[in-house]
Amino acid sequence: MNGRSGLEVSATVGLGLVCAVLAVRLIIRVHSVHAGEAAPVFSAHSLRRALDPARQSPAAFPAGPALNVALFQSLQTQPFAPPTRDPFAFEPTPQQLRAISQQQQAALSHAAGPPPPPTLPLRALGYTENARGELQAYLTDTEHVYAVREGEKFGKTYQVLKITPTFVEVQDDSLNVRAQLAIPQQ
Repeated sequence: MNGRSGLEVSATVGLGLVCAVLAVRLIIRVHSVHAGEAAPVFSAHSLRRALDPARQSPAAFPAGPALNVALFQSLQTQPFAPPTRDPFAFEPTPQQLRAISQQQQAALSHAAGPPPPPTLPLRALGYTENARGELQAYLTDTEHVYAVREGEKFGKTYQVLKITPTFVEVQDDSLNVRAQLAIPQQ
């Protein structure tokens, strides 16, 4: 064996002995406590000594600027007023309830019209014009780029209605929604 493996062996043996000692102590303690018996935290003698006011040292209650003993004792004899509410239950006050109902009524009276139509997930990239003057637009839906002309259908549900140098008008046939997509100017 080399020096390192011998050191490892002796460390392993040492740790094994520590574990064995701890296991024996645990077994002894478990067997010394019997079921149904209460293990006293304080003995009766030590509890009497702790509660005996004649045995307490005068330093236990220091009199000074930190604690006014006479004031403390007079406050202890005064009864507390019963609480008017549960400190853990936070219910709105009547004024808060009135304010909430007024806000709800105002929201109902100012109800907006129907929600706006959904927007199309398309964006115009640009356009080209051929020799005959026909415009071709380039659109994207973030996955594909489409080269389309007026009247063409593309994607699954889109149709190009109109192409101008400033915008492309597209209709989604499934939602029956029209949108004008602005062509970026350079």
